[in-house]
Amino acid sequence: EEVEAPAGAEGGESGGDSADVDATADVGSITVGTTTYRVLEAVNCEPVQSNELTTEVFNSIAVGQSAEGDDILFFAYTQEQSGARANFIDYQGPEGTWSTQEGNATFTYDGGVLSGASALVNDDLSESIMIQFTFDLPEELVAC
Repeated sequence: EEVEAPAGAEGGESGGDSADVDATADVGSITVGTTTYRVLEAVNCEPVQSNELTTEVFNSIAVGQSAEGDDILFFAYTQEQSGARANFIDYQGPEGTWSTQEGNATFTYDGGVLSGASALVNDDLSESIMIQFTFDLPEELVAC
């Protein structure tokens, strides 16, 4: 009985946990510096008119979590002005708030997967950090 009860309990728990972990693990990952976060959820937002000069043509949001339980927010978006496109990334996490400044982020959205890499800078432009990411992004657009 002692052997059967833990085995049954562990099997039930890890079966449920494994399914949950596998489902979120399949979404993808975001690595900031040397810390990798697994993406828990990603949303493909409807592009909106940002202002009279710039039009947003792509916008996505992802939520991630480290193995230690630290949460992050990730934003990747593309703006167009007079036919020229610029890619941006904004990031908020335990490392601080980071972003691209000149619209020079590198990413692609192809076959339902958003992937790329970029150098990000902090708010006062005194430090930089590398970010790499690849995760599934639903093709369905939602209002954000």
